[in-house]
Amino acid sequence: MDSMISISLGQLMVFLLYSIGMIAGIFLILVLVKAFSVLKRLNTILTDNQENVNQLLDVLPKTVDSINEGVEGIKRTVDAAADTMEYIGDNVTVGRSSSFGSAEGILEIVRVASEVAKAVIHYFSKGD
Repeated sequence: MDSMISISLGQLMVFLLYSIGMIAGIFLILVLVKAFSVLKRLNTILTDNQENVNQLLDVLPKTVDSINEGVEGIKRTVDAAADTMEYIGDNVTVGRSSSFGSAEGILEIVRVASEVAKAVIHYFSKGD
C-alpha cells in the first residue's frame, strides 16, 4: 500500500494557468455586469431628461456665439489700447529734466494729454 501521488511541474503550471484564467473570466463577467448596469442607469437618466437635453442643445450655439462676440469686443478694445499706446510712444518726447519746469515743458505735456484724450474720444465715438 505504498501508493504515492506524484504531480509534475508541468501539470502544476497548467493547473495554475487554468485557475488564473477562471479567476480572470469571473472578474471579466463581473465588470461587464457592472458596466451594463451603469449604461442602463445612464440610459434611464437621459430618457427622463430628454426635454432638458434638447433645450440645452438648442441654447448652446447661441451661447457660443455670444461668447465669441464678447471675445471679439475685448480684442478690438485691446487693439485700440495698443494703437493708443503706440501713438503716445511716438508723440511723447522727453526733454531735459530742466525743461519740465519751464512753460514750454508744461505746454508740451498738456498738448500730449489733449492728443491722448482726443484719440480715446475718437475711438469710443467711432464704436457707436
